[in-house]
Amino acid sequence: FMMIALQQSNIWITYGATSATTQELYGIDASWVNALSNAGPVAFIVFYPISSWAIGALGLRFTIVTAAGLVASGAVMRVFCNGHSTFWLVGTGQLLNAAAGPILMTVPPAISGAWFAIDERTLATAMASLVGYLGGAVGFVVGIPVQTPADLRLLLYIEGGVALFFFILCVIYFPAAPPTPPTLSATRRQTHNTSASSVDEEHRGLIQKDSKVDNHHHHHGGHHDGKTGWRLLLSQSISLMVTKDSSILFFCGGILSGIYSGWQSVLINILLPLGYSQSEGQWLGFINSAVGMVSGLLIGKIHDKYYKQFKSLLLIIYACTAASFAVFTLSTEGLFFKNSSNVLIYVSNVVGGFAINAFIPIVLEALGEVTFPSPEDVGSGLVSLLNNIACFIFIFISDYIPPVLMNWLLTGAAVVAFLLTLFVKQRYTRSEFDLHAS
Repeated sequence: FMMIALQQSNIWITYGATSATTQELYGIDASWVNALSNAGPVAFIVFYPISSWAIGALGLRFTIVTAAGLVASGAVMRVFCNGHSTFWLVGTGQLLNAAAGPILMTVPPAISGAWFAIDERTLATAMASLVGYLGGAVGFVVGIPVQTPADLRLLLYIEGGVALFFFILCVIYFPAAPPTPPTLSATRRQTHNTSASSVDEEHRGLIQKDSKVDNHHHHHGGHHDGKTGWRLLLSQSISLMVTKDSSILFFCGGILSGIYSGWQSVLINILLPLGYSQSEGQWLGFINSAVGMVSGLLIGKIHDKYYKQFKSLLLIIYACTAASFAVFTLSTEGLFFKNSSNVLIYVSNVVGGFAINAFIPIVLEALGEVTFPSPEDVGSGLVSLLNNIACFIFIFISDYIPPVLMNWLLTGAAVVAFLLTLFVKQRYTRSEFDLHAS
């Protein structure tokens, strides 16, 4: 799963990370490069409802194999574009790859909930959800040697081959669920998504004894087939968005991560008018994404093992994000130093990348806790939907507003997230349920 998600993100950001060379190869301008990046959020918004339903109704294996097929077909299609006249193949390939996004961005908490124990879930969610940002980092670094149209064509061939390889592996072996669920909440998910014979008898007995929670689940948790499934998904989504704590977590996580995703995808186009080269932008993008992957895993581990306080962790992370990107923005404007390669730009970029990527798994796990017994993918799906809406708007307006203002939008989003999170009441409903059962 992680390699498929990595490749999907890498393919999405290919053209944004090689903007100047892409314009030369296809005879287009920067607005078309931004449009290719915007294929990601547009496809997510369109395909999110059916993807969110499919994860619950059809199970993890079917949906993830489908996502792998979309990534592979999109990557291969781009290879056959030989100029401006067949540019539609590039656009179609980007859309196919982007159509896998709703599944790959929504499903990480469902995977961690189905496969991992209580003290492993946040780290597992971090690994599965942040690998997309690692894909963005890979996209920036593999774009560094791409200096000519021939280099870009070679990169497209390689990406197509890698995506096809992992699709074949996924078809051959990707299990739907572990033989024995690790927690009672995982067992409850399996009873609604697998046959009864595949569920461990001891865990099923615990479910049947806890009639109160099971009753609650009947009305509020678990997906079902057909019209009932759609109605239940809609009911769960509305409940999440109108409940104070979950709505704040959803809004802050979706808006901030969406603006950040958009900022990453147009980073080079932001920096070029400020006097930076494509290579400098690629290195800044790579460093930002790479340290973010490390921070997400580190904070996930801390939350699992040592510091079960998601609210205070989010407040610290949002504060560090706002401060570091404020310094980054002022540095790129030359307020502190006139030299465009000064150390402060890189240091603030590293700190910002470390902080902003760390909040994603914490937000997703916090939503899984406060919205239980609703399935984890409901919360993560809504966060991802808002992420892509914000990303789409950010990329769209990037053609019309000054680059410096885009940096300040990212900083301001972190400030708003910090202020709103002050009003969240922390609780661990799902973990308390699992600990009580065990």
